[in-house]
Amino acid sequence: MNASGGDIETRGDEERQNGPDAADLCARSAGADRDARAFDARADLVLVIGPDALLLHLSSGWTRTGGAATEPPIGRPVLEALQSGDFQSADWKAFEHALAAAQQEGSSVLIPLTLRHPEKGWCQLEGRLYGPLDATGNAVVVFHDVTVGFAELTELAESERRFRIIAEATLDMVTETDRDGRFTYVSPACTHVLGYTTEELLGKRPLHILHEDDREAFRLEVVHHQETGKPFAVRAHRLRHKDGSWIWVEATGVRFRRPDGEVRLIGVARDITSRLEAENIRQQLEEQLRGSQKLESLGILAGGIAHDFNNYLTPIVGTAGLMSVELPENSPLQERVEMIRKAARRATDLTAQMLAYAGRTEPRLAPLDITEAILDLQLLLESTAAHRAELIYDLGPDLPLVKADDGQIGQVVINLVANAAEALGDQGGRIEIRTGQIEVDRIQLRDYHLGHNLDEGTCVYIEVCDDGVGIDAETRKHLFEPFFSTKFTGRGLGLAVVLGIVKSHRGALRIDGGPRSGTCFRIILPAASIAPDESTESSFEKQESHDGWKQSGTFLVVDDDEGARELTSILLERAGFHVLSAADGVEAIEIFRTHAAEISGVVLDNTMPGMSGGQVLDAIRQIVADVPIIVASGYSRERVSDALLGHSETRFLRKPFDAEELLASVRQLLGTR
Repeated sequence: MNASGGDIETRGDEERQNGPDAADLCARSAGADRDARAFDARADLVLVIGPDALLLHLSSGWTRTGGAATEPPIGRPVLEALQSGDFQSADWKAFEHALAAAQQEGSSVLIPLTLRHPEKGWCQLEGRLYGPLDATGNAVVVFHDVTVGFAELTELAESERRFRIIAEATLDMVTETDRDGRFTYVSPACTHVLGYTTEELLGKRPLHILHEDDREAFRLEVVHHQETGKPFAVRAHRLRHKDGSWIWVEATGVRFRRPDGEVRLIGVARDITSRLEAENIRQQLEEQLRGSQKLESLGILAGGIAHDFNNYLTPIVGTAGLMSVELPENSPLQERVEMIRKAARRATDLTAQMLAYAGRTEPRLAPLDITEAILDLQLLLESTAAHRAELIYDLGPDLPLVKADDGQIGQVVINLVANAAEALGDQGGRIEIRTGQIEVDRIQLRDYHLGHNLDEGTCVYIEVCDDGVGIDAETRKHLFEPFFSTKFTGRGLGLAVVLGIVKSHRGALRIDGGPRSGTCFRIILPAASIAPDESTESSFEKQESHDGWKQSGTFLVVDDDEGARELTSILLERAGFHVLSAADGVEAIEIFRTHAAEISGVVLDNTMPGMSGGQVLDAIRQIVADVPIIVASGYSRERVSDALLGHSETRFLRKPFDAEELLASVRQLLGTR
């Protein structure tokens, strides 16, 4: 061949004018037939092209493959001769370039050819040009119909294109592994989620980043998939991030066979770390809520029992006091009476602790330096720890002040030290008491009991830590329940009271440590914006003796508890008063309305069935606005409504009370008139 594509067009023009020599063309065609004979049986279409770019041979596959009604004329330029078929224009350029390349390289060149069959539509031919074959300079082009295979490849390419687009667009991690379990493809999401580059993952096995505790479950699921052929699904498992942290994922996968027979596994994994963290937080909050509700229920129960118990103690305390006064000082019964009074005082202390646990005892808040408060308790703490433990102090200086009840905070520290000493047992150990300042945020407060009640910001902490046996998870669930103990039944209210006091101070509490690792209780209280010299007026007043004090007049005693009502009446009668009594609010209002002109004062129980003390007080003041009233309650003063005690002619009396306390309140109230 001596012509390029452009030369082919020129030569074709010349031969159209002069025409080829018939004898020469016939001889050349016969030679071309011989050249093509070796290919005809193995190809769908065979062309023989002379060195002058003339078409010398066209096999019978032309009409079958291209669907043309007539065959191109032999002896004409090849591009002109083939134009009777419907070819894509782009393929003509490829044909021209192939002819030129064959001329220059003298080797086989691949030629794609797309033509439209009138019935089949577009057909795809794939040809190879061989030339020159011999001294004649002829070239042979052998075409195979690859329409079906081409369509399959096109569809496969389109599927692969879609797969790549989806894999690269999704936030889920898409991977492909070979039969040896090595990555052959990883989507960009793998790099984003796990931090590795594509090169760091390709050729590696998933197991090298799978948490060892999750490998067996992963392996069993894949084995089950292999045995059943069903898609596999691996529930939450952990993959190691490049920075060493662990990512929780869920994965699904399916096995498939490539066209070349290679078996591959496509896997899709979704990062569920945030979802699990949210679920864990939700579960923690639900557990805290259930715990708070349980403790709240126990607190209501404890508060109710303590209140009723105080009513029962009132006649015991008061009667024992009367007996002590009325008996001769040298009476042998004085010792017995004193035993009764001591037992009553212990019972009163117990009800006070129950009220503290129930949050029914409001603290007397005043600016307090926590470190100074603990230093003042040193001797008492040493006594509490006895000889079981070595007390070590690590107290922070110059801490912010908190608003707290000095006595209640002292009780908290004493109870925690006593609990730590008990945990150490006879073998002894160390108890460390620490104070300091920290900044807490909402996330940190999730780890604290009552943390939801505390605001973010500066807090002062108290820590009591021991190196004892520690606390297991089951024990922690019951640690703040009244009378719960790992020692023996009915141990006491120590930690229950601690939680109640912390709650009343709007603080929070955390327990660190586990079995065989010791225990550390940390209490945090919000720092207060107050000056060091700020103080509150003491509510304790010096009491004077009222023994022998006499008065006249009439008192109305209102109490649903018979024992408390009778004792109050006796104490007032001994002081010279005439006493009227009522067992409920309705009776009290009726009696007061009848005797209003003669009644000097009222002793009124705050908590009664039916009409409450507050309702009775309002009804009485509607009749006589300034009648002196003493409101008695088994709860603390702070738990009684301010509206109830806001009148100048009203005083509060805490149950149980003795003669001195009752008469002090009466004398103080009447003295204001």
